[in-house]
Amino acid sequence: MRIKPFEEGKHSELVTDELYLEPGDEFEELKVAANEATEDVEEIHQVSPEAEIIIALTDESKFDEDVNPAYFFMGLSLREDMRGADQNLIFVRGVTSISNWKQRLKDMLVHEIGHQVFYLGCDEPGQDQFYSMRFEGHAENFASILSEKKNYGYRPPWRIEENLNLDFGPRKIIDDLEVSRQWPDDTENLSKQMFVSGGDRYNKAEGYTIAYQLVKKLIEEGAIELSELPEMSAERWHDYCKSAINDHYG
Repeated sequence: MRIKPFEEGKHSELVTDELYLEPGDEFEELKVAANEATEDVEEIHQVSPEAEIIIALTDESKFDEDVNPAYFFMGLSLREDMRGADQNLIFVRGVTSISNWKQRLKDMLVHEIGHQVFYLGCDEPGQDQFYSMRFEGHAENFASILSEKKNYGYRPPWRIEENLNLDFGPRKIIDDLEVSRQWPDDTENLSKQMFVSGGDRYNKAEGYTIAYQLVKKLIEEGAIELSELPEMSAERWHDYCKSAINDHYG
């Protein structure tokens, strides 16, 4: 996978927020960490999808002082023809100002590489959040498995079980899964948006935690293999997903 620096004039319209800055002199050390992550993916998962990795710094000035540093490390994975992309692209942004920045950047990048692996096997992308459960659950477990085997020593907040705080049961979760996943500027009602922070029902984007937990549970029980998820039919996934939600959150 080729690794290049973020260029504002070339890439700004492809990313989903205004937090990406050109990396400047810090690009080389960011690139070293990204190369290590791609090598780890090849070793642990035996895959190397064709994608260009674009690395940026995060504009820390846009955050409050007490923000969780996890939000300095974010990514976006595009297939060709998504959001105007002319090839498969991975965008990641991070900072080098905290002690474990390499582990955080690498973990986020592995998550995004997991999305590229998913794209290779999935030919029926969905709009509902059932699909997002499969898509994000695959990437979160793809990253978690590698992180544990390579001893990254870091888990983002959405992979820490006690961070999931829901005051309702499985029926509401299953009903909400039918709602299309949208960005905040696409909808006025965010209450059912599991993967968008800001709604009153899933105010910490708990869909990522739920997706991680459900796929992890199914793998540990031997119901599925992680590699099955991209090619799994929507109908089969719905059945697995509903059963796991009832068991785990009932």
